Amino acid sequence: MPTGNGQIGALVFGDIENETVILTHDALFIRSEKPELPNVSEHLPKMRDMIAAGQYEKARLFFKQKIDQNYDYQGPDSFHPAFNITVDMENTGKIKNEVRGVNFETGEVTVGWSQDNIDFERKLFVSRKDNVIVMGIKASKPGALTCQIGILPTGLKREELGDGNNVRVPRFPSNPYKPKIELTQVPITFDIYANNREMSLEAYYDVGGSYNMVGGEYGGFAQITVKGGSYETHDLQLNVYEADEILLLCRLYANKKSEPALKSAKDKLNALAKDYDTLLNRHTALHRELYLRTSLYLDGDDRFRKMSNEELVDQVEKGKGQNAMFERLFDFGRYALICSSRPGSMPANLQGIWNGEYAPAWASDYHNDINIQMAYFQALPGNIAETVLPYFDFYESQMADFRTNAQHIFGCRGILVPISHTTHGLMYKATFTSWTAAAGWLAQLYYDYWLFTGDREFLEKRAIPFMKKVALFYQDFVLTDNEGKILFAPSHSPENSPSNVNSHSVVNATMDIAVAKELLNNLCHSCEMLGIEGENIKKWRQILKRLPGYEINSDGALKEWTHPALKDNYNHRHMSHLYPLFPGYEIMPETHPELVKACSIAVNERMRTPGTAPAWSFPLMACIYARLGDGNSALNALKRIVPDYVMPNLFMLMEKQRPIMQFDATSGVAAAILETLVFSTPDMIKLLPAIPKDWQKGKIQGVKTRSGIEVDVMWDLQNSKLETVFLSPHDCKVILKFPKPVEAISMNSTKAKISNSLLGESFRVLYLSAKEKVALSADLNNILDKGRTKPRVK
Repeated sequence: MPTGNGQIGALVFGDIENETVILTHDALFIRSEKPELPNVSEHLPKMRDMIAAGQYEKARLFFKQKIDQNYDYQGPDSFHPAFNITVDMENTGKIKNEVRGVNFETGEVTVGWSQDNIDFERKLFVSRKDNVIVMGIKASKPGALTCQIGILPTGLKREELGDGNNVRVPRFPSNPYKPKIELTQVPITFDIYANNREMSLEAYYDVGGSYNMVGGEYGGFAQITVKGGSYETHDLQLNVYEADEILLLCRLYANKKSEPALKSAKDKLNALAKDYDTLLNRHTALHRELYLRTSLYLDGDDRFRKMSNEELVDQVEKGKGQNAMFERLFDFGRYALICSSRPGSMPANLQGIWNGEYAPAWASDYHNDINIQMAYFQALPGNIAETVLPYFDFYESQMADFRTNAQHIFGCRGILVPISHTTHGLMYKATFTSWTAAAGWLAQLYYDYWLFTGDREFLEKRAIPFMKKVALFYQDFVLTDNEGKILFAPSHSPENSPSNVNSHSVVNATMDIAVAKELLNNLCHSCEMLGIEGENIKKWRQILKRLPGYEINSDGALKEWTHPALKDNYNHRHMSHLYPLFPGYEIMPETHPELVKACSIAVNERMRTPGTAPAWSFPLMACIYARLGDGNSALNALKRIVPDYVMPNLFMLMEKQRPIMQFDATSGVAAAILETLVFSTPDMIKLLPAIPKDWQKGKIQGVKTRSGIEVDVMWDLQNSKLETVFLSPHDCKVILKFPKPVEAISMNSTKAKISNSLLGESFRVLYLSAKEKVALSADLNNILDKGRTKPRVK
């Protein structure tokens, strides 16, 4: 059962007699020396000549060989756990009335049970206020608590601990990113101490060795308060006898010298109140406010809402309780992102903030070709903008490496972001070196942050500088073809290759065109608004004019590569060529109906042949269907997640029957649900743009839009009723699109105005005054009375 405060995570296993809690800190990686990226840009012209001759795979292998021969980089450093807290309870009889749960609103994990007519309860949370892990243990009868409490390196058994000095974990699974390195032990030495009611763990990374490690230290300090009974320290554990209550506090430190870090941790714990409820109240004041900003209700039987996760998943398999299931997945997705990301921390990685392995799949890294983006798709419309700030900090911290990539790989100015990384930003030397769209895609969230929040200082000092660096790369990288159009070579559509060409390095992937177009348009609009970069705007607009158009194949689907010789490959998990539809919004029914149809055919082909589909591909499909206005298909895509990918704790598996947890799908489901209910551009808000037939009645509150307006929506489509509440931070005009033609509208405001729109009977133009909450009620109709030319407006 997961909880966290955005920087520290905890996984509570919930075993009654032998509890284990795995702690994580977002900055813990098995760090190796940063390699030196060779300058191979002189070989780019020859690679491009091969590409021009249609020798795509030969070109890729040629360029890869030039990089590999002088580049000793095995891949991103692995995220790893901190250590475990263990609690071994005395067995006093048959266990009854077991209860385990997570309170999303407070971040509390609870384990409860009964023995010998005594009720026991363990609770744990990670404080957002005090940055401390807090565990409370209680019983309904005084003197009923007898247990042993200890800390232990993750992966080690208690009997392997010895005297606690120079401890090594003997089991170290191979890291798929570092296949040439074989170790029998985790490359970390642990020292564990216990004295009176205090415990500490100090961890020291190896230096050098097969991993070429850089050293460093981390650890934690725990303090235990016992009310009633007695206690003693034995075998590096605190043995507690017949106590009334127990409170454990623990602080972690990462990449700091142990001696001062432990002293600081002890001082901070000494300063805290030794009362569980007091500490919980300090924490929930922050956590609850974030979590409750947005809420979802889908009409359905309340019986399903009261079921456990296991019971609910079982009902969904029988075709029941699906609305309750998606409510819960929406809530858990919000909860998980809040627990995984906060200002001053690292962004959520492939596993959010949780991990129990020293060599997790894909190193639990940051993947930039859908995973990190999907982790944050929900953040801005879901009204938790603070959670994206670590994303900006992380990428800006590696800007020097991104510049080195651009210079040494392609001889360009600006920045080039790798497909995956952790502790540094140098290029990964695998197949995907030719993917150049990562930085442009990452820039989308920079621009969206400005739109959703209206933070002008952020736009000027962070968004525009980042976008300018991406644009500078494009200025140097792009070529011109024989017709005067821009040519991207090499070009890659993650992580796919044409069906008739066995290579990832080709030309003019649709995604490359779409990302460059979006980036340059956003940059031009921003700079024109601020009255800056006049000369550069001219250069950027020249590139925009020469970008090739999108192409449609013989099936009527949007082509993944615009070159006529490259054939589509539908049997793949990624859908990168649909970027201008989602996550971009260049293609909309109101602007490009013919391309909307081509996107619809493309995603339908993917849905029929999704290949080895990871869990995240289904919320991605749902988001795409939502942009197409097809709510039923969006919901069908989400239904494919349950029960095959959803575990009892609501984490999601990477693939069917493959026990690898990934965070992106967990967060992506919440994003997909938001997309079906509210969509926005800077000047338009679509209400229920893709409402499934199963969701005919419901409510969503606190959704943010790209105009900065906050929206609540309540609907009863069976009775053709829609009620909305709008709150704008500034005076503004916005176009509304309703799910059906409007019969009549009423408002509670004398300041706000609404008028008809030339776009049709489902559209209105709404004028709002700053900081005035405006309630609007609409009667909808499937078919307007032909005798009425204008709907009634009250």
